[in-house]
Amino acid sequence: MNREFQEMDAGTFRAVVRARGFRTGDAIHVTENLRVCDPAITRLCDHLKVSGDLNLSGCGSLQSLPDWLSVSGDLIVDDCKKLQRLPENLRKVNEFRARNCTALTSIEPLRLCRGPTTVTGCAMLQPLPSDFRSMCWVSLDGCTIHHHAICLEGAVPDTVMIAAVGRRVGDLIDHRLLSGHSIKDEFITEVEFDEELNETCFYIDASSLVI
Repeated sequence: MNREFQEMDAGTFRAVVRARGFRTGDAIHVTENLRVCDPAITRLCDHLKVSGDLNLSGCGSLQSLPDWLSVSGDLIVDDCKKLQRLPENLRKVNEFRARNCTALTSIEPLRLCRGPTTVTGCAMLQPLPSDFRSMCWVSLDGCTIHHHAICLEGAVPDTVMIAAVGRRVGDLIDHRLLSGHSIKDEFITEVEFDEELNETCFYIDASSLVI
């Protein structure tokens, strides 16, 4: 992208966005972790590069992220209740966390998280993209997917545990966010209940989602 970015530290960025906002077309490079947690902010800037983590938790009035966004670290958008989508160019981040983003409809075009992925409390969210991958665990409402297991919160009936081995994940676990992903076609090889964590783990090859 051939665009001249203005370098800025996190404190200056926060001061500008709260006082007057950025002008149309402004391209800003924040050279460190950036945390902006202000429920009154409705927009950031049109082009933003963050050399670190971007944490926007609690920006409840923020309706969209910059049209062009690059984040070298984590992207956290917890409680951004008006955020509807991610920028079209955003393909990968480290950790991605979106909790209680009640207007978020999709994590497209995000394809790779180099860290954990947490998407919970997002009632409008469409199923995960079929080619989405995370290099750590993926946490969804009611379940967590690890490299070799999908674990459900709480216990399941003994009859289900007995019948699960040899069955497809999709035959027993009907999770709307996994409905378009090939992980639902993986076969269960073992089931166990972890009393300490209070979760039932179905062992599978989860490499189609967690790599």
